[in-house]
Amino acid sequence: MKHETVRASQVNSCAFCVHMHIKEATHHGECALPLMTRAQPECPRKDAAGYTDQTTPYGDRASKPRDGRGVMNVVVFGSTGSTGRLVVESALSAGHVVTAFVRDPKRMPLTHPNLRIVEGDAMDAASVASAVQGADAVICTLGMVPQAKEDLGRRQPGVPVCSVGAKNILAAMPPGQGRLIVESSVSVGESYRTGSFGAGFMVKLALKEVMADKEAQEAAVRESDCDWTIVRPATLTFKRARGNLKAGTDLRWNITSTATRADVAEYLVKILDDPATYKKAITVRN
Repeated sequence: MKHETVRASQVNSCAFCVHMHIKEATHHGECALPLMTRAQPECPRKDAAGYTDQTTPYGDRASKPRDGRGVMNVVVFGSTGSTGRLVVESALSAGHVVTAFVRDPKRMPLTHPNLRIVEGDAMDAASVASAVQGADAVICTLGMVPQAKEDLGRRQPGVPVCSVGAKNILAAMPPGQGRLIVESSVSVGESYRTGSFGAGFMVKLALKEVMADKEAQEAAVRESDCDWTIVRPATLTFKRARGNLKAGTDLRWNITSTATRADVAEYLVKILDDPATYKKAITVRN
């Protein structure tokens, strides 16, 4: 079965109905239930008029994924990037229902019964709001300078996609509710001081625009009242997962420190429902 692709403007269902839509499509081998504003007949939260009860805006967690935690409806921004794609894979492997927010659906090669592709632009508040509606959690891996060779033509130097994207995501989330995990970078925030031998200075000198955008992104996240976590990886590599990722708010790092994208992606998914990481900025490296 191929994954379903919709434009952000078409996403009007509650998370439970999206989940049921995917399950029905899997069962029948096709997209049997259309996405719609009204709740599906089997939605337990619809009101007398047939609309979703917006007082309980988050997804159904009755079933359990393989890791034992509750199923979550997760939206991934930057999902076609080198790390974002691995986040999508890791979240699906953990049993979650995933919405991949993409600028170009052709760049998402993954297919899975619990994967939905939403086309939109993180710089556009309306399309972001449509995608975030009804989500349990958002993982943001946006970046202006993707590193993969095939992504070089997609770089957006000078475009503050990280900070503007984060602000759009936060504006779309219910006040005081929601889970947000943002991938940032070492040298940003407090990690500037935890870099050994001037590492923070060197990174910011080499990537001035990128890190300025990351600083603005983190500032917006810190000011929010959602359950946020900022994750700051050391230099990301394309190597296989090593399974030895170290994480800490005061973790030391240096200019040669690295973190595999696979390990970072797994960590981002692992902490989805970990209250110990709420309201914290965490440095990670292998």
